[in-house]
Amino acid sequence: MTADIIAVHYLFLYIIISTIGIAGNLFIVYITIMSKRLRSACNVFIGLISIGDALHLMGHCIMIVLYKAISDHQLQEDVCVYWELLPVFGFSFSSMLLLSVALDRVMAIQKY
Repeated sequence: MTADIIAVHYLFLYIIISTIGIAGNLFIVYITIMSKRLRSACNVFIGLISIGDALHLMGHCIMIVLYKAISDHQLQEDVCVYWELLPVFGFSFSSMLLLSVALDRVMAIQKY
């Protein structure tokens, strides 16, 4: 068995920060769904960005679980792709939506 590469307190820090981030992003989604005043296109985009960010943060939890579960810290390539597919999708999804919101807000303040 190989030695731990990541110290235990860093593992806990990753889990705590990821859990807070996932809970916060899901809370934003919940508030966006429940509030009638937050139904504009921009607020829906922000809710969708929060979903993507929560998926991305789940990748950090997956990384820690796989780090502790696999003794030599190596995965086969296809297994790694399957485990990280959803977090990478969330990262890409939220990045593109963030760009869309930024362009929407820039166009909203411009006078044509």
